[in-house]
Amino acid sequence: WKHLDRLYRSIESVLFEVRSSPPPLVIRNHPSSLNIPSLNLWNASIVGAASKQVWIMGGYGCGPTDSEKLPSAKRSSHLYKLSQDTRHGPWAFERTVCAGRHGENCDESDILEVSNKKQESNSTTRLRVHWWKEGTSPDLQGMASCRWTESISLFWGGRRSPSDASDALLVLDTNSCRIGTIQDIRGDLPQPRWGHQLIALDGNRAVLLGGCNQEDGTFDDIFVLHYCAQEEKCESNNNDKNVPKLGYFYWERLSIRLPTPR
Repeated sequence: WKHLDRLYRSIESVLFEVRSSPPPLVIRNHPSSLNIPSLNLWNASIVGAASKQVWIMGGYGCGPTDSEKLPSAKRSSHLYKLSQDTRHGPWAFERTVCAGRHGENCDESDILEVSNKKQESNSTTRLRVHWWKEGTSPDLQGMASCRWTESISLFWGGRRSPSDASDALLVLDTNSCRIGTIQDIRGDLPQPRWGHQLIALDGNRAVLLGGCNQEDGTFDDIFVLHYCAQEEKCESNNNDKNVPKLGYFYWERLSIRLPTPR
């Protein structure tokens, strides 16, 4: 051992320069701001909204709870908001009760005003939405979502069971806390599926990638969801350029495909 120790020290003195180590780097952080409570949901759809605010819809599990004993898991039909009140304050979940329809019939309450991001002017379009009843939200898992405008998020697809997939396009208005189903959808509609991706693009568009369902298996197709507008049919407003146009969504199936999974 003495010979080995002498050999090591001789190598160290020739090859290395021994220096005193600097003091440890101290990182000042706020651990309380990183303490995010458990969501207790699997396959939920999550979308960011305003600063320090996240919305969660659907999924499977028991949801956020303060109880040490977790309730039985099931499909979630609740809407949760994860927010932080102050810069370094704790994050907290809030179960949100959505506002309902103002009436049973389709009227002005079923119109959502949308800012047109394609144009430089502050023009708006009117989007027909069937708002859900108060306190209800979709009990779907595997939905895809994206933040479409500052206050509007889109949700598409999902499933209640392997044999019951959805192809509904839903909208969440975070300003009024309302959930609704888009009424006017055109083009080459994608097959119902879950486990896909919905990514917002510039110019009132979003792209849909992948997914699967029980009947068709996995999908390798790609769709682009366009938001379009047309003049409303009203003879008295033909010469009024300030009348909002009526908006609708259009699905476009692309010719390119996703790589085959290996």
